[in-house]
Order: sequence, then C-alpha cells, then structure tokens
Amino acid sequence: MTYNRTDLYGDPLRRRIRARYGTLRYRHADPVADLAFALDGRMVATATFKGHVHVWKAATGMELLSVDAGVELHTVALSAKGSALAASGSDGVIRVWDTANGKELHALEGHAYEVFALAISPDGRWLASGGGMRDAESQERHVRVWRLEAGKASKVLAGSQSAVRGVAFSPDGWRLAAVGDESVRVWRLDGWEREHTLDGHKGRVLAASFSADGEVVVSGGSDGDVRIWDLADGACRRVVSLGREIVKLDVSPKGRIVAGDTEGGITVFALDGEPERFQAHDVSLRGVAWAPDGEVVLSASEADRAVRLWHADGRPIIKGEGHFDAVVGVGFAGDELVSLSADGELRRWERASAKPVSAEQLASDASCLAVCGDAVAIGTTAGVLWNGELGATDHPVSAVACAGARLAVGTKTTVRYSDDEGAGTVTVKPATAVHIDADSVRMAGPQGVAGCEGPGELPDGPMAFSQDGVLLGVGDGPSVRVWDTREGVELPSMTLASADVTVIAFDRRRRVAAVGDAAGNVWLFVVETGNTLGALSGHTGAVRSLAFDPKGQSLISGGDDTTVLAWELGG
Repeated sequence: MTYNRTDLYGDPLRRRIRARYGTLRYRHADPVADLAFALDGRMVATATFKGHVHVWKAATGMELLSVDAGVELHTVALSAKGSALAASGSDGVIRVWDTANGKELHALEGHAYEVFALAISPDGRWLASGGGMRDAESQERHVRVWRLEAGKASKVLAGSQSAVRGVAFSPDGWRLAAVGDESVRVWRLDGWEREHTLDGHKGRVLAASFSADGEVVVSGGSDGDVRIWDLADGACRRVVSLGREIVKLDVSPKGRIVAGDTEGGITVFALDGEPERFQAHDVSLRGVAWAPDGEVVLSASEADRAVRLWHADGRPIIKGEGHFDAVVGVGFAGDELVSLSADGELRRWERASAKPVSAEQLASDASCLAVCGDAVAIGTTAGVLWNGELGATDHPVSAVACAGARLAVGTKTTVRYSDDEGAGTVTVKPATAVHIDADSVRMAGPQGVAGCEGPGELPDGPMAFSQDGVLLGVGDGPSVRVWDTREGVELPSMTLASADVTVIAFDRRRRVAAVGDAAGNVWLFVVETGNTLGALSGHTGAVRSLAFDPKGQSLISGGDDTTVLAWELGG
C-alpha cells in the first residue's frame, strides 16, 4: 500500500484521501470488550465484541497490530514484554498470536463453553483461563492452566461454584487468583496447591488483582464492595463499600486501587485511603487498568469504540481529538465540516486543515444529521434537536432534512414538516428518507413514497433522496435500486462487489452516486448507467454517513471507526 501523506497525528492516509478529521489513535470499528497492559508498559492490547484484536503503542495510541479472531470476544491478555497476545470468547477457543508478525501460534481447545477471563504469568510460562455459560450455571467451574510456549494444557484448578469471571497472577509470579462465585480462590504456583478460599462477599466476585509484592489481593463484585485481603493469613483487612457493582479492578505498583463499575464510573483510592469516583463512561466498564507508572488509568466501556486515558483525579488525557463513537452524520457548513456521532456529540472542523474547532455534547444518542446554513437538525430517540431545542416525537427519528427555515422529520410512523408559516403531517410507515424544499416535502419508507409520484413497496434498506428530491436510492443487500420519483421510473441498479449497502448519497447534478458498505468502502457509480467508477478504501469499519459538497467537487464520509474522511474525486 502506497501512502503519500499523513493526518494531523502522523498516521498515513491512503490514496485519494485528502484529510482525516479525527484520529485512529486507540480507536476501534466496534465496541471494546476488554483491554490489557503489558507489564513493561510499552503496549496495550484490546479485544472487541466483533472479534478484532489490536495492539497499541501505549505512549501514543498508535496501532501496532490488528488481527481478526473471527468470533465474539470477551477477554484479552498480553505477556510481560508484549511478545505474545491471547484472546478468547464465545467459542471457548483461546487463540495466541506472535505480536511481532501477527502469526497465530496456538488455538487452545479445552473449554466447553465461553471464556471470560485470561491472564499470562509475569515470566511468560503460564496462561490461565476461566469461563462457563453466560446466563446459566454450567458444569464448567474451573480454571485451566496452559504452558504458553508449547500451547499445551497443564493444570485444571477446581472449586468454583459458578462460571469463572476473573483470573490474575501476582506480579512476583508465585500466586494465581480466580473469581466467579462469592469467594476468591488463591493457588501457589510452586505446588499448585490452593492456599486460600477467601469468603465474605455477599454476591458474585467479578474481579481480582494483586498488590505489587503479591502479599495482598483485592476483590470486587456484584455486592458493590471492594475487599482487601492479607495473604499471610487470609484475613480481610478492609472493606470499601462503593455502592455499585464492580466489574473490573486493578492495583498499581504504588498501591492504589482503580475500580470500574456497571454505571460507567471509575473509583480510585489507596489501600488505606478514601475512595474518589469520577464518571468516565455512560454505560458499564469493560476494562480498566493502571499504566505501569501508576499515574495513568486506561478504560473502555461496552458502548465505546475507543480506549480512554485519565489522570488519577479524573482529568482526561487526549490522544488525538475526535469522536468516541460511530459517525452517523456529516455535512458542510461554509469553511467548516460538521460531524455527528451516535453518542450525540457534534463536532466542527476546519475544512482546509482538518483541525478541530469545537465539540458539543448535544444529546445522549443520535441517528441522523441535517446541516442547513449555521443551523443543524439532529435526530434522536426522543425527537429532533433543531436550533438547540428538542421537538419531541412519539418514535425515534430516522431521517431529517432542512431548507432555510423549513424542517422535515421522519419517524417510524410519520413525517412532520414545519416553517415560519405553519406545520403539517404526512403519514408514511416508516419514513427513512425525507426531502424538503421551498415547494414540497417528500418522504420514503419500505411501504412506499409519499408526497410525490413514485414506486410502491420498497426494500427495507438504507434510503436517500438526491439534493433536489428527484432521485430516490434504496439499498437492497449489496445493490442500490434508484427511481426517478417525478416519473415513477426505475433506473439501472448499482451493485457492490463486496458487502451490503449501509448509506447512499447523490451529487448535486444527479450524475454520480456514492454508496458506503459494511466493509468500510465507498463506491462511486454513474447514475444513468449504474456502472461503477471504483471504490475508495480508507475506513476500518462500516461507512455510516456520506455527503457531497454543494458544488459536487468533494465527498466526505463517516464511519464506525469514529473518523471522517475527505476524498479527492478527480483522477
């Protein structure tokens, strides 16, 4: 692959990409399921629910490796120096890769159900794993220990009364802890004998971590308590009640505890100090870890597509400006670009330089965007935000369009339109594309087109009108069907060579159509003939939004990878 330029953060841009608005640093094309630090502090590994495993340079967030496990993942682990990478999930197979070249070294089979927890010993000799059934009590209630280099099973450690949810080696390499029921079990590695069964929690224990000297283990779980255990005698030295279910925790080399809860919060405290909590995410944590220097916390939630970094007091550390969720809307506003992510954040960018201008959290969720001069309309599950005010709707908004002071809003049941002179409602079930101008309102859904002459029942796929409302494009699997709504005539269809259609846009003169797909490509087609002009590749996840500039000279796209790309259309 040839790269002739880079973005603001030094990451390469593929051919025909003029600029990247946002960053790839610590960004993913689907939500993060787990994260892990290498003990030497140089690398971070992440696993996503859709089966992608990434290794990042810890200091900068630059991606070093990406592999596809091909299954839903729950957990990831890195060896001390980052040379070996392991991940597992829904199929119970533990896959191990060489991080130097991405080669798969082992596919370890032995678990009968899903694997929820992995850990690699500090000396790299052992890999511990635990799992069971997600929503039921399973017969698999033990920890498996593997010889990592050989890829061979070694030990089965029994005792848990439920699926194993967490495993951890002590930093000195002498102990292994496992959790899943209401107890914490600790084994010594020199003889693989169980040293302690630590009882006291009033619910399932979901996470455990050792102190730097290996003499203290800290546990947390569904009862909202963090318990600190002295392994000299197995006594509980302290109970810290946080009031929220604890799903992840880690102990720093300096003896500070970080705990992540199901409400998106992170709590930090010393072994003998008072807890301080800050709100890091909107939903449950999936991963939380101290950097080896004990000063920086990494976190990821089950809804985020990015790893976030924090100072211990909750101040964010930015590794490149950009969205943290899929970009569902893009548009042009004079010398700026506007982008909207699925978490309701609206960002503005300098069009020429790709530098960030502003970021506003306008809603808790978002589905679509329309840019009309200096104003924006944002579709949400609660209604439409127009000039900063929410207009409530009975159903989630699926499409918006504006022209001057006129606004059209489509939901599952109706399209509402309004201007300075009044408002109206036209029924169409559902409305997934709308167009409004000075004279008319047009809308379309799988049951047909309202407000103009056009086709009857339509495929239930992505829809888009041309900028003047004349053409209607509808996704039908890997194809786009196009109608001239003035005549009710279907034009030649456009077929992708890769994945299914995710989004459609037409240029101002209705000559070219841009079509995004689930594989991250943007395809260009001649509308009159349906012939392809080729594909533009640059997104690492599905394309969710497209817009031609009003003059038809450039194209922007937003995707699941949280970035916006500006494309050169000539050549």
